[in-house]
Amino acid sequence: MSGPFVPLNQDWMVAPVEQLPGGGDIHETIKFDPQGKILDAHTTVRLPGGFDVNMPWGQ
Repeated sequence: MSGPFVPLNQDWMVAPVEQLPGGGDIHETIKFDPQGKILDAHTTVRLPGGFDVNMPWGQ
């Protein structure tokens, strides 16, 4: 289930989606402009052991 946005810095935020068995997770990473428009975004599947697979939105 999606969680609230967590700021990474002034432009980027992360929204947790789901924890995976064995320690991985799925989350959304989104960059906003000052007006709130999405400038860039990707979904990350983090596998146990730290291997990440990033899937860009709308590319």
